[in-house]
Amino acid sequence: MGLLNHRSLVLVTLLSLLWQSDVQSVEAAKIQKAWETRVERFRKTSTISKDYIAKEFEILGELLRSTPAGVIDSELERLIHSDKAYDQMSAYEEKFIDFHIDKYETEGNWDKMVYILGNKCPRNVGYVSLELGITNGKKPENLSVLFDSYDKATDQQSKQRLLSVLSSVFADLRKQYANDLEFLAASRRWLLANQATLKINTAYSPFAMDSQRRKFFVH
Repeated sequence: MGLLNHRSLVLVTLLSLLWQSDVQSVEAAKIQKAWETRVERFRKTSTISKDYIAKEFEILGELLRSTPAGVIDSELERLIHSDKAYDQMSAYEEKFIDFHIDKYETEGNWDKMVYILGNKCPRNVGYVSLELGITNGKKPENLSVLFDSYDKATDQQSKQRLLSVLSSVFADLRKQYANDLEFLAASRRWLLANQATLKINTAYSPFAMDSQRRKFFVH
């Protein structure tokens, strides 16, 4: 009788978890639909790209503020472990990930940041490059999260993107070290030795035509 009761309890627990998962999936779908509707409505009234991107974040933030934490966490997990590469995701899915990268930078929650970047690493967060976004244009020490994310990355595309980002930030050292691991080790050492006095180029853009704008640090 005890064994039957145990099995019944396990079954009830599993059914409860499945029901909860279905509810969370429905709620997440509602968020996506609401976001897409409101963004499309705003798109028809604005032609300024920066305003548009900022509004996408604002709308998502408003929707998530009234969403249970369990639904948000479940949706983030789904996206992080999706078979789709970041660049193949929908606009909503990309913004959901970007929103949390920005959120964790603000909170200083580096463990969760590493978790995201090691699985789904974007090149830009909003309208700024990843490296400028996570440093907030003034915190070079935050770059250490990129090294940690590379070390713990489980997704190869994310790993390569992180390497590309670090190669842009530490461009001079990249020229000196052809071997990736040697380059990463040298860059990490250099950052630790100099981060207290480094100044970030707030006009930085990794793909700018102007070579001065491609320099992450200014002297």
